[in-house]
Amino acid sequence: MEYQHGEEAPPSPPSPCPSTPEGALLFPARLDRNGAHQVEHIELDTMTRNQLRELCRRFGLRVSGTKQVLSDELRAFSKNRDAWDSVLPGATKPHKGPRSGVLPQAPTASAKALRIKRSTQHRALLLGGDDMASACSAAPHALPAVQVARSKDTCTHAEIEGVLPWADSIASQHPYNPSTADPKMTPDTAPALTVTQLAGHPPLQEHVELQRQLWTDIRECIQAVAGGRGV
Repeated sequence: MEYQHGEEAPPSPPSPCPSTPEGALLFPARLDRNGAHQVEHIELDTMTRNQLRELCRRFGLRVSGTKQVLSDELRAFSKNRDAWDSVLPGATKPHKGPRSGVLPQAPTASAKALRIKRSTQHRALLLGGDDMASACSAAPHALPAVQVARSKDTCTHAEIEGVLPWADSIASQHPYNPSTADPKMTPDTAPALTVTQLAGHPPLQEHVELQRQLWTDIRECIQAVAGGRGV
C-alpha cells in the first residue's frame, strides 16, 4: 500500500515473543541484576526417571515415587510462581543487596582451625616452642614466632650424684649450735677457740685477733680518760 506525501505510516506491530517449545515447561534458572526471574524451558516427557529425580532435588521437591509422580510434582511447581522464590537465594530479601542467585560459600574447616586466640599467639611469642610457633605462623594475622634460647644444665652425672654426699659432710663437720652467749660477755670471759679451729679457718682467726685488739684499745682509752679526770 502506497502513502501520499505528508501521510504517516501506521506503527509496525510488535514483534512476537519467543514461543515456548511444544511440551516444554518453564522453570526458574536464576535472577538477573534487577531481581527478576530468568527461566528455562524443560521438556519433562523426554526425561528419564533419574533425570526427573535430579530436577526435583534441584528445586527441593520430593525425589521418591514413580516417573509419573515426579513429573506431576514438577508440573505443579512450574505453575506455582510463588514457590520459585524459595529455591533461589536472595529472591525474598531485597534489602540484602543485589541477588545473584549464587549460594554463598561457607567457611571451610581449615579456615576455622587457623583461628588462634591472641592469648595463644602471645604465649608462643614469649615462650617459643616449635609446635605453637608453627601453628601461629600458619594462622592469618599471627604474631611472628621467636625462638628463645633455653639454659641447660652442664653438670655431669657424677657431679650431680656427688652434691648430696658433699652437703652431708659439711653438715657433719659444722653442726648447727644455737647461740647461748651472754650479751655482757667480754673477750676476756668469752671461751677461746682451739688452735685446731683457728688453724682450719684463717679468716676466722684474723677476725678474732682484730676483735681482741679492738677491746684492748677501748679499755686503754677508758683508763686514760679516767686518769685525766682524777677518777
